Parts: sequence; C-alpha cells; structure tokens
Amino acid sequence: MFGNWFYNKILEKITVSFGNLFNKIEVKHFNKDNVLIGTIKVPIIYGPRDKLLMRVLDNPDIYKNNTNKLPQMSFEITSVEYNSARKLNTIKINKSKQHLKDLPYQYNGVPYIVKYKLSILSKLVDDANQIIEQILPYFTPSFTVTINTIPELEIKDDITITLNSITMSDNYADDFNTRRDITWELDFSCDCYFYGAVKTKPAITHTIADIHTGVARDYRIDNIAIEDEFGYLDDNVVTITEFDDGKIRDNNLLKDVDIVQKVNTELNTKASIVSGVIAK
Repeated sequence: MFGNWFYNKILEKITVSFGNLFNKIEVKHFNKDNVLIGTIKVPIIYGPRDKLLMRVLDNPDIYKNNTNKLPQMSFEITSVEYNSARKLNTIKINKSKQHLKDLPYQYNGVPYIVKYKLSILSKLVDDANQIIEQILPYFTPSFTVTINTIPELEIKDDITITLNSITMSDNYADDFNTRRDITWELDFSCDCYFYGAVKTKPAITHTIADIHTGVARDYRIDNIAIEDEFGYLDDNVVTITEFDDGKIRDNNLLKDVDIVQKVNTELNTKASIVSGVIAK
C-alpha cells in the first residue's frame, strides 16, 4: 500500500504562499519635522525565532547590510493536525477535463490543519508597531489565498489562514548591559487538503448499445462526452451509427441471442411439443 512514490509539493506551496503574504512589509523612519529619512524593507526568513535572536545577541554586527538588519521577521511550521470536521467523501474521483488517451484521476483530498508561527524581532517599538499594523487589518480573523494544488487535474484550493493568537515581549526591565529586543509572535492555522498520487486509466471513447423501438436495432456510439465537475457535457460531437451484429432480440430471455441459436431453440421447443402430443 505504502511505497508508491509521489510528491505533490502541497506543503511547500502552502508554506511559500504563507511567507509571501509578509514579504512586502516596509518600515519608514521620519525626523522630528516628520520628513521621511529612510525606508527599510523588512526581510522574512524561514526558521525559528530563537535561532535568529541568538545570532543577533552573540554578534550584533552580524547583520550589517540593509537586507538583514533589524527589524526582521521569521516563520516556521509548528504542527500539522488532522481535521475531521472538513472530511470529504474519500471515494469521489477528480478527473481530468481534457480528452486524453489515458485519463489522469485522483481521489478527494484529506483535510489537515498546518500551524505556523510568525515572529517579529525589532530594536525599536515604533518599527515593531508599524509591522503589526500592516498585518492585523487583513485578518478578520481569516484571510484566504488560492494555490494551484494539482496542476495535472486543474485542482485549485482556497487556503484559509486564520490568526489565532498574538503575544508580545519586551525585555526593557533587564539591566543596562542587556540588549533591548522587542518580539511579537503571531500564531496562524491554515486549512488545507493533502492529495494522494495521480493515477491514469484508459478513457472510454465508444460503446455499443441495443435500442429497441418495436424493431431491434444495434447502434455504435462514438466520441462519448466526459462530464465536467458540474455534471455538464463538453462540446464533443457524439456520433451514432446503425449496424448489424448478427443477433436478434429474444423477448423471453430479454436479451439478444445469435439468430442460429434462436432458430434452433424454437425448433427444439416445437419438436418437444409435437412429441408430447403424439405420446398422448
């Protein structure tokens, strides 16, 4: 069961989408006359806050270039949990909308909650406040992004990102030898679906059907249309051709039988009836 390799990169897509929400945040500095004197684009990296903070405390000059100095943000995955409340019918199949020789298909996704922690590290209170105020208005408490989950099947999922909690810490009460650092931590949860392997199966392109309207006729139906996700047929033209398959309808058996077989059956039946009359 396990061991058949597949990789849909769903967790990677969700993580990248989450990080991209915060990669354009800026901090502006003004002088006492309220004249703009500088703009800092706040960098964001993937990794734990403690590691970032420890590097800054051990070597304050480690971030001398403008892209890495404080303020700075980091985020990381804290947990992945199953969500039974959003469970779908697991036997429903998602099919490709394109007519291919081998049709790609895949079963419904399995619901999970991926939790992230966003950390904001700053030396100045005003810098941290600017960052927070550029984030909070967009979460009420949720924000939705769309990811191209399974490109082969054109499956796109709306990922709901919910802001669950906010905490703030400031070590201003420590001694004068301790570097002051202001830290905000925001906890998020993302509702998503994880999908299994994309499999293929041959597409049904024609079928043979018997249609009886008083007289038995055989038809071959080609270019069978494939239903889309809403149950509507596509624009392919369905062709119906009448042909003779050498069979005839047997109303007693309610099925088509070979003509020779039907004639022999009727002759045997009549012979049995005649034999019964003579015997009497």
